[in-house]
Amino acid sequence: MIKSKPGKFVEHTLINLGSFLLILFSLSAEALGQPEWRPQWKWETTYDSLGHVVELVESDYDYEYWSLNHRNEYYYTDGLVSEEFTQYAVGDNWQDNNWITNSYDSTGLELSKYYQYWSTLDTQWADWSLRTKVWDQDRNLVEVIDESWFDEMQVLSSRYSYTYHEGNLTARVYEDYADGEWVPKNRWLYEYDALNQNIEEKQQEWKWGDWRDERRSLYFYDSEGYQVEQVMQDYAVLWSTTQRVLKMYNDDNLVEVLAQRPYGDTWVSYARWTHTFDDSNREVYQQKDVSYWVPTTIDDFPNHPSHFEVEPPFPNPFNPQTSIRYHLPVDATVKIVIHDIEGRQVRSLSSKTEVAGSYEKVWNGVDDAGEMVETGLYFVSVTSGEYHQTMKVLFLK
Repeated sequence: MIKSKPGKFVEHTLINLGSFLLILFSLSAEALGQPEWRPQWKWETTYDSLGHVVELVESDYDYEYWSLNHRNEYYYTDGLVSEEFTQYAVGDNWQDNNWITNSYDSTGLELSKYYQYWSTLDTQWADWSLRTKVWDQDRNLVEVIDESWFDEMQVLSSRYSYTYHEGNLTARVYEDYADGEWVPKNRWLYEYDALNQNIEEKQQEWKWGDWRDERRSLYFYDSEGYQVEQVMQDYAVLWSTTQRVLKMYNDDNLVEVLAQRPYGDTWVSYARWTHTFDDSNREVYQQKDVSYWVPTTIDDFPNHPSHFEVEPPFPNPFNPQTSIRYHLPVDATVKIVIHDIEGRQVRSLSSKTEVAGSYEKVWNGVDDAGEMVETGLYFVSVTSGEYHQTMKVLFLK
């Protein structure tokens, strides 16, 4: 559940702005017709007798039926999550994926997350990465450092640095570690109104020795301080609106989220999220639906990208998994295949027709036979109609 109150900022929520976009449906039924919604995925949450989340299960919908995708289990010590266990579905069975061990200081601040992955070749848990956090005396997070294991060596990977003013987060900087030094990549700048409500988040990229604007989100609040609208814009000489968001609440709970993109002088709803709560006011179910209604030609969608867009796999190099995100302007058949350096097919990640929207496919280093691949270079081929792109990924064990 995402809820914003005056003066509060949730640290590093990792909400993907491309996939978690929110907006109230306001299309003209006469001009565009009502959207028809189809399920895409759902989350089901289980709690223990103390109210702790002990299990999250995700399922995907493939036009006719639900299929299990992955699940997370949580274990507690003194009321804090001490260990996390993740698995992904292989047919009707669960395959171990990650084991995460958390450490805290005496006041409950998280100090580190130690990640291990299950090696199907060695049939044992293997080191993957370590995330450490540094806090200031005001309990503000000031630094997050990621380290990875490579050939049994622990090496620096990346870090986030945080800056505050009067208790508000004002900047977050992401850097990679390369050739013995930290190299800036991205930063996010935050602005607040007189009520300390975060009203703008601007993302910049380090290019040609300077920070350059890429995109931003503008946030709007109701009289009670709830964040009710989010407008996303990209920068290319001028700021242009690409998507917008509205969040709807009931009894202080976020119950529905709708996403739209510009279409001429109006907006097209393409995705929605619904949240269900139990009698104890705990979220027990979340479902994402996508709309069947989309323009059928690029000319009908002048403000939408005119071609299939694929983001670089992340992380890369990776272990144990990497994500490939892509964006469809219209309904299309998408084929994603992994090949080894000799051109042999290793894994098919996708080969089906999907409605317009944003998607993410995850490769966990397993081939089509369910076996872990060898360390090395692999090629991700993405095809949709006349579009074709091949990207390199490096798998480490």
